[in-house]
Amino acid sequence: RAEVLDTDNVDGSQVDVALAPGGIVHVAWIAQEQQLTMATPVYYVRYARSNDDGATFSTPVSVSGSLRFDLVTADGGGTSFSTLDLEVDSRGNPRVVYAMNHSPDGKTAKFSANPDNVYFNYSETGGASWLPGNRSILVNDTLTVGNVEGRTSAFPRMAIDERDNIFITYVRG
Repeated sequence: RAEVLDTDNVDGSQVDVALAPGGIVHVAWIAQEQQLTMATPVYYVRYARSNDDGATFSTPVSVSGSLRFDLVTADGGGTSFSTLDLEVDSRGNPRVVYAMNHSPDGKTAKFSANPDNVYFNYSETGGASWLPGNRSILVNDTLTVGNVEGRTSAFPRMAIDERDNIFITYVRG
């Protein structure tokens, strides 16, 4: 049996699942905003949780908040490099890291003045609430003068060790 969590149809969009003890299933995915007023689509990261081994899921919430994103691509179009990684700490709290092109105007990455970035967001309530998406933590280095490679980043991966230390890797440049 399958349950529809979201009605967005995004080809090549990534989904990640994390299982926790007690039949808890965490799911995060990249979804397209269904807004017809924009010339190009914008995207965000969604999350839902099941407490009954996946039989039912909570109403999806936005991990990326009200921020609007374009997919990370090599040339502003074509194959998406926007990916995400979902992990759960020892207390059952989900953490999500994702790569997007921050786009407040909804334009493609090719024309956006903002770089491709890696963002991190987390929940301290088992996924019930999240750090507001517009306060997500920017992982890659955009502040060092002369650092050009850190301003174009993608493919984040995350690991959480037994002490709940979080390690994030990504491709840059």
